Amino acid sequence: MNKETSKVLLLTEAALMVALAVILSFLKFNAPWAYGGSVSLEMLPIVLFALRRGALWGMIMGAVYGIVDCLIAPEVVHPIQFLLDYPIAFLLVGVAGVFKLSSGTSDKGKVIMIIFASALGSFLRLISHFLSGVIWFGSYAPKGTPVALYSFVYNLGYIVPSFILIAFVLSLFVKSAPQLLERK
Repeated sequence: MNKETSKVLLLTEAALMVALAVILSFLKFNAPWAYGGSVSLEMLPIVLFALRRGALWGMIMGAVYGIVDCLIAPEVVHPIQFLLDYPIAFLLVGVAGVFKLSSGTSDKGKVIMIIFASALGSFLRLISHFLSGVIWFGSYAPKGTPVALYSFVYNLGYIVPSFILIAFVLSLFVKSAPQLLERK
């Protein structure tokens, strides 16, 4: 495969993963969160792409998804808040690509690496949303509740279940579609 074909394949895969993340973002549970955030599988394509293509491409794809997500359902109160809640939050999910699954790794090892990759991406996204919540959404904290605690608990409430969900689904790929998880 020549270099140009390889680039076209990479960009096509990234575009398909962004589209899949958009579709998965519509399948969500958002009842307990009155002001945003939801449990969904939208991070799954970002983590999967990052595992396949590495952190740099995972971060680029995540940032593109974050911008597209904002175009679909914008909740923007300030330009910096936009950056923290959309492109930066999902760019950070792409850091999961620092983990590399290879065919020589045992299935148990692959599952452990998927859990760590998903946890890293989710944790970094949590930090971005936490900062946004502290700076711009502190007024939503119940009276007497520290803003930092409110933002942390609020964002943790949907990011942890999302992490568990994507780690579980990606772990199913170890047996059913291991070729999807290998670095290209």
